Amino acid sequence: MKYIAYFMNIIFLVAIICLNIRPDTLVVTTENQVVSMNLTRTTHNLNGIDSQNIRQVINSGKNDSKIPDAVAIKIKPAIQDWLDFYHLNIADFYIGEGAAPINQYEKINEFEPTTDDVYIPQIYDYSPSKQKYISFLDVSKEKDKYVFDGMDCCSQEVFLVDRKNKTKRKIFRFGSTELLEAIFWLNENYFVAVGWQNYYHDKYFIYIFGPNFEHLDYYLDSKSKELKTGYYYKNLKKRGVVNNYFN
Repeated sequence: MKYIAYFMNIIFLVAIICLNIRPDTLVVTTENQVVSMNLTRTTHNLNGIDSQNIRQVINSGKNDSKIPDAVAIKIKPAIQDWLDFYHLNIADFYIGEGAAPINQYEKINEFEPTTDDVYIPQIYDYSPSKQKYISFLDVSKEKDKYVFDGMDCCSQEVFLVDRKNKTKRKIFRFGSTELLEAIFWLNENYFVAVGWQNYYHDKYFIYIFGPNFEHLDYYLDSKSKELKTGYYYKNLKKRGVVNNYFN
């Protein structure tokens, strides 16, 4: 028995070398092909969004370079209006590379009760409880109306404000070749940021932020041949913001 176990271990090691399988990789056999999936990354992307769907992704037999089905199913209803505006198919998005880690931009700011503990949906994007919100729009109040007068040409800074815990911090910054157009909350701990970039290749992007608002992953579309814009201004109009910069 000892020799049988010894030879079985040798056969197993040879199989790993031949198939180039890593310990954190699952090989899924389908009817026509063998697909390897990185379990570590797949689990990280979905963990907390809906852990019950992790197994669905693993069993899908699809390479993890595309947006996992369980993630797409979870976020699509929230961002449907944005997808429809640009005629995008969420199944055409794939995992982007080179996104900056969240802690590169994170900065704690002083919470000011007078200006930060507010509910102004014309300017901020609130979580379901309305106790947290994201600030990224360049909108100000003038007399009895909210006005957009253009944006910083260099960058967009994204702030997270927690009214209950009295905290404010900068969690991300988009550069001059990117435009964050809208924020969609999934629940109190997760939100999706969507927009477009026009460096190297014109692409639409989807960012997902998770617990503690760490940047989980981001996705780029693979089918758009021509970059169209305009959802940012639709978002402003929907809020009742007066646009003095672009009509």
